[in-house]
Amino acid sequence: MRLCRHKGNKSLASFPATIDGNDKKKGQQFGNGDCQPNSRYSPQDGHQPEAEQDEDEKEKKTEQIEKFLKYHIQDNSLYIGQGKIAEAEYETSAYELNGTDNTISYCRLTVEGDDSHLTVKDAAGNKRNVLKNGGLYNLMAREYQYNTADVASASEIYTTSYAVVHQIDGPLMWEKDDEAENME
Repeated sequence: MRLCRHKGNKSLASFPATIDGNDKKKGQQFGNGDCQPNSRYSPQDGHQPEAEQDEDEKEKKTEQIEKFLKYHIQDNSLYIGQGKIAEAEYETSAYELNGTDNTISYCRLTVEGDDSHLTVKDAAGNKRNVLKNGGLYNLMAREYQYNTADVASASEIYTTSYAVVHQIDGPLMWEKDDEAENME
């Protein structure tokens, strides 16, 4: 996977990924922005990084993508139509490690809404709205975990949880733009 930056925007959301796994889907783009299928970035001196540095960079990018995705998963299901939802903070699945005391701090979102809308505010101050057109809101999902890895041989449900899925009008960012610049 190669990552490209969209002109003028330094947030992770502006890094559309071009998938080229075995060159089967070369040029397929995700996200917003222009990315040429063969974009490559290398140091000005033409020196290619060592394999270890390459692996470190891959690991760093993977962690950023995982955190971006996890920041879009919030604890507590909220629905359009459940009545007044007072503005409150909710934890996400994304977290920061505090090296000083070896603790975890979960990243938060602020949500408010009512019977006709939900608004989500991220750490960067962006306000995103749940889109109601197309019916891509209030979609219920359920996850099951069984007592074995093979579902066919499972004899009981270990745990289960419900979730609701909403389409929003833009990406959620866990960092402000000046912090996002330091991700490079």
